[in-house]
Amino acid sequence: GKRIAGELDDSAERVATVLARADDAVRELTAVLEKTERLLQENRTDVRTTVQNLRDASDSARGAAAEVEEHPSVLLRRPRRRDRRSR
Repeated sequence: GKRIAGELDDSAERVATVLARADDAVRELTAVLEKTERLLQENRTDVRTTVQNLRDASDSARGAAAEVEEHPSVLLRRPRRRDRRSR
């Protein structure tokens, strides 16, 4: 009787400890998610601008690659003065 009651008490304490730790973890995760959401909202414009810049750079690189593929000799010559000013 007493042994079983003691084991049940120990088990109940362990369960309570696990639940308390889980509750703490959920609170911490909630705080992290809220902070992440705030940061994303505050920086939405910067993120959009960065993504657009990456798209533009990708388009430019694709155009340059197509130019080199079509005219490989462009890699061997120096740009003309007029070409250098436009960059």
